[in-house]
Amino acid sequence: MRNLLSLAIVGLTVVSFPVNADHKFSGSIRLDAQIPFEPSDDPFNLFLSRARIDIKGDIAQDWTYKIRFDDTINFGVGVLNMKLPVAKATWKISEQLSLNLGIDAPNYSQADTDAQTYIVRSVGVLEDSIGSKIGANISGILNKRIGYSVGLWRSAARASVADNSFSSVALDDQDDSMIQVDTIASVINSGGSVITTLGQQYNRIAYGGRLSYVVSNSPDYLWGVGLGVQSLDVIIPTVINTSDPYWSSFEKRLALTADNSIARDRFCLNTAIHYFNYYRDLTTSTPTASIASTLNAFQHKNHAFSSYAELIGLVIGNGYAIDPSVGVVNKIIFNNESDCALEIALRVGNERYYNFAAANFLKGAFSSPTVPSFPYTYTKNDGYNAIALTSLNDVFVASYQGYTLHATYYMTKNILLKAEFYDAKTAMKVASVWTTLEKEQGLRLRSEVSF
Repeated sequence: MRNLLSLAIVGLTVVSFPVNADHKFSGSIRLDAQIPFEPSDDPFNLFLSRARIDIKGDIAQDWTYKIRFDDTINFGVGVLNMKLPVAKATWKISEQLSLNLGIDAPNYSQADTDAQTYIVRSVGVLEDSIGSKIGANISGILNKRIGYSVGLWRSAARASVADNSFSSVALDDQDDSMIQVDTIASVINSGGSVITTLGQQYNRIAYGGRLSYVVSNSPDYLWGVGLGVQSLDVIIPTVINTSDPYWSSFEKRLALTADNSIARDRFCLNTAIHYFNYYRDLTTSTPTASIASTLNAFQHKNHAFSSYAELIGLVIGNGYAIDPSVGVVNKIIFNNESDCALEIALRVGNERYYNFAAANFLKGAFSSPTVPSFPYTYTKNDGYNAIALTSLNDVFVASYQGYTLHATYYMTKNILLKAEFYDAKTAMKVASVWTTLEKEQGLRLRSEVSF
């Protein structure tokens, strides 16, 4: 249903093309291989990570459209995954202002922009957005230096959860549905047991955007900075329970980011910080007064921080260019289609998650006889997740940190080969004691052809 609605939003592109309009096709094909060294039981994977087709053209005067199809195939398990990440109509109101309608969430962070080197750009980057991203946004460039993108979109089919008697929570696996479906209308704590009743689905709206500024755009010195913000509803609300019993919930997330991109000569340095804060919707939720003092976690510091630094060098090539719409150095200059280029990079990142954010990040997935027991249990229920605290009495912290080494070789502007060595680990801290849960190490390879 989501895809049908998305196509309906830009339906004019299908039913009313002007005969003499300009329509263009472009795309790319990526073939990936992942060879893990640790964990040793992870399988070798060969998969088509992306087969992308972009279709764009004119609808009417000052109106254009763009539709993107993405397909992935994991040959090891035979899984085919078709996506429609972009389907929008754009009205160019002026040289500085455009209105976009459809599946096209506004820009948020530096990590959202295209980068030549990275196969997986994950360590140090918190998840940028959730939801179907169907909405409207405005974007543009002022004075060839100030880039902006601001809008709103459908973030979730889940409604708020309140204490003890909860309101309208959608059933599981209905995030992308556009039709009215049965949902959980209430979740009630009855003597430590959960009682649910059915209701109807409600849509939620997220909003956010990005503002960037190009400090310098000279041939020898490129510098851009950016700020981003998002406020959205968590797709699956989470209920916190202790033996008191105490019930709490997290339905909303505030996200902030700040980044910096500098290039001089043949080197580029990208840095960024991210911040998430999970909180309750106080218009529908009030704290329960009774709470055991020994089980007070998840009542504060339910946030996450991350940061990364990337040092990139161009061994072969003509230099870099900055994208003024986002303030990020993310383009290699090619004078001819047959030019080649070689780029190498070192990336270091760190993420810290506290209390609810930590539990939501780990989800108890690393519990095993070889590691200490988690201080909570995490279960997935219809319409909500449940976390039951057991022995936690202070602050629970999870971390994910590591580094990656990258190399990208452009045989031509449109044909490239990539290699990436990664080394990272996941750890948790309970009662001031850190425990490593998992180490990851391996090699990723990619070949890509664009047209």
